[in-house]
Amino acid sequence: MGSSKTKPHRLFSVMTLLLTSFFLNIAGCSYSPIDKQSCKAWAEIKTGEYLLTNNVWGAQDYKGIKQCIATKDKGYEWNWQWQGHDGNVLAYPSILYGHKPWNKHSTSQHLPVKVDDIKKLTVTFKAKQVGSGSHNLLLESWITSSAVPKPSTRTVELAIHLFQQNWPGMPGKKVDTVFIDNHQFDVYVEPSIDVPGDEYHWLYLGFVYTGVKNNQLLSNSNAYSELDRIDMSAFISYSTKHNYIDTQHYLASIELGSELVSGKGKTRVESFAVEF
Repeated sequence: MGSSKTKPHRLFSVMTLLLTSFFLNIAGCSYSPIDKQSCKAWAEIKTGEYLLTNNVWGAQDYKGIKQCIATKDKGYEWNWQWQGHDGNVLAYPSILYGHKPWNKHSTSQHLPVKVDDIKKLTVTFKAKQVGSGSHNLLLESWITSSAVPKPSTRTVELAIHLFQQNWPGMPGKKVDTVFIDNHQFDVYVEPSIDVPGDEYHWLYLGFVYTGVKNNQLLSNSNAYSELDRIDMSAFISYSTKHNYIDTQHYLASIELGSELVSGKGKTRVESFAVEF
């Protein structure tokens, strides 16, 4: 049985919440203390073990752009407006789980994990994305040679393309078509990818979902992605079987985001969860 008296730390929490709400209201913000938003480059919003990031990694030479992220109604959102492009990816606003090689810390104690130790790994989500121009919906992971991820330790970029619109093309060559968890994917491999501004090289392993129904769904502003569950352990198993991923290396991170090339649009992710 709990005491009927208000404990000091509880009273402090209530006062903090009230003051936060007061200052947000006088500042003219339209969101609650629980919801957050930012249009600042590289802004981050942490929610538990997940980190929403306004990633604009390829946009250094572009001006007059707008890209914003927000947490709203226990979900995630991002929108963008890019005018003019040269066919290259300019940004990747995303939800991160784990330890991205450029970050100092992991968002979760479960990652990094040695590939050989992964027995079950599932990513579930509910997402919709609409817009003009060129963009995709991408579930991406970094494989590193070390349990302490750094840019220099990257060995494989595992990229699962859930949706593509007017996509400029995949790195490498198509090497296979596979069914994973009853869904068909084309497989692309680039043994040593070269990205402008990056001094390191790594193997790019791309899986492109070929479901026509999914492409039609995501062009409808009221519809959600046909894919809402990805068995990551099955993709990793395929990759180790074909010697693309070393079983003694580490799965460092898992991200759901949008690679943006041009145009404008909006993504709404109602839920996102990584389950071991």
